[in-house]
Amino acid sequence: MVYHSQLFICLFLPLVVGVANYINNLKGRMAFLVAVSFFFYGYWEYKLLPFLIGSIAVNWLFGAVVHRKVMLYVAISFNLLILGYFKYLNFIIDSFCFIFGHSCPSYNIFLPLAISFVTFEHISYLVERYKGQAPHYSLLDYAFYIAFFPKLISGPIVRHFEILSPPIFKSFSYENLTKGYVLFIIGLIKKVFFSQQLSGISDPIFAKANSVSLSFIEAWAGVSAFSLQLYYDFSGYSDMAIGVTLMLGISLPFNFDAPYKALSLQDFWRRWHMTLSRFLRDYVYIPLGGNRKGPSRQYLATFLTMLLGGLWHGAGINFIIWGAIHGFALLINQMAIKRSWAIPSLLSRVLTLGVIMFAWVFFRSETFLQAHEVLKAMVSIQERSMVGIHLKSYLTILFAAFCSVWGPTSQEFALKNLVPLKGTAVVCGGIVFILLLVIGDGGQKEFIYFQF
Repeated sequence: MVYHSQLFICLFLPLVVGVANYINNLKGRMAFLVAVSFFFYGYWEYKLLPFLIGSIAVNWLFGAVVHRKVMLYVAISFNLLILGYFKYLNFIIDSFCFIFGHSCPSYNIFLPLAISFVTFEHISYLVERYKGQAPHYSLLDYAFYIAFFPKLISGPIVRHFEILSPPIFKSFSYENLTKGYVLFIIGLIKKVFFSQQLSGISDPIFAKANSVSLSFIEAWAGVSAFSLQLYYDFSGYSDMAIGVTLMLGISLPFNFDAPYKALSLQDFWRRWHMTLSRFLRDYVYIPLGGNRKGPSRQYLATFLTMLLGGLWHGAGINFIIWGAIHGFALLINQMAIKRSWAIPSLLSRVLTLGVIMFAWVFFRSETFLQAHEVLKAMVSIQERSMVGIHLKSYLTILFAAFCSVWGPTSQEFALKNLVPLKGTAVVCGGIVFILLLVIGDGGQKEFIYFQF
């Protein structure tokens, strides 16, 4: 079940929000939401539901004993081994066989949905439990923290206190219900009207790169479209997730803050997938030394953190290269700050966006060869053919880019600027009706970050 489906919008969402807000007992409401969260997860593949439940139970037990460092290491190793088996085993075997020239079989290992996000939240809790900064919650509380369906599949990556600190549920108000629903609709628009349209531009271009050479224009159109597609896809999911939680009386941290407005790469990572950036900073970068042990150690910590961030996204050389590009660019960014290099803001924005788009080529490409073909076309300035690119595609990219840079952020519009009026419900109803017609019978694509 996906957010942008008629089943979710017309049945699941109103039923869950209505029943949950009707239940006044705290534990009763949490138990109901845990149950519907298991149903939401099991709807994808019921055979994987025992994996999620078992993961919650085992880590809850670890939470009782991680006051000893050795048990913390055991608990973290357990989670990383599970993640490594499902997500990285084939990659490790294939890499080994490639290096030593052997022929090795590939194992058909099904990747459990949300394993990366769930693993990071387990580790976050266990580390803070070891430090004495988290209580040993009841099993119901912990299951609610991990499995809460709006953020289960693709985040935001939430810390325990952000969802379990009392009061866990805010008092019901029509204002929060309205603002949450408007935020959900904004995310739905991002997915259905922006991401889907941009996908129709980028996908054929990247597919074409597998068989024939791209023109200069095609390559830049494809990369531009994907850069915007990924933003609207993932930020749209985050908006919908946060909007649903607000309708249920819970506030989650925001995950995006107009990242393509960034003046530097550091600024970009303060705005893009903010909860992942926070996790990598607190649980990788700082333990590696951060900026506390001199410039050389800081540069190494930065590079390794982003390399791990790339590997977290997927088991493939292209993701590792994507992480390495960001790590090296951030390292240069830090050097510039330490040396007080003065760079005009416009040039800084252009350079930052250039690095980001260059790295997105590897993130999007299925193989290194495909990435090479796209990048080669991007610098082949002698070729300016416009074959295969229609005016509608240019206008779609330009409009999406304008909205992403100069438009208000979702949270600014829905939570700060919106004044709920009686007519708001009529407008929202009309928009949702149109969206339901566009969505149709379920032919929409899944969210990109579901694969991570």
